[in-house]
Amino acid sequence: MIKVLFFAGIKEQAGRDVYMLDSSEMTVSELLAELEKTFSLQLPESLMVAVDEEYAEHDEVIKAGSTAALIPPVSGG
Repeated sequence: MIKVLFFAGIKEQAGRDVYMLDSSEMTVSELLAELEKTFSLQLPESLMVAVDEEYAEHDEVIKAGSTAALIPPVSGG
């Protein structure tokens, strides 16, 4: 299982803040495609993904037992 954490607008789109994905491993790109399909998400281009609290590239492999966090861009003012 891969634990996925949603924040801000992505959390609102998905209707939850945590999702457990039954997979032994997948790349960050595969994870994003799966989540877009499952939750009909519209993910921003500037979305950052952290795997086990480290920013990850789209070709990085996420293994079972890991936590992935989808971090949308933040704006301030």
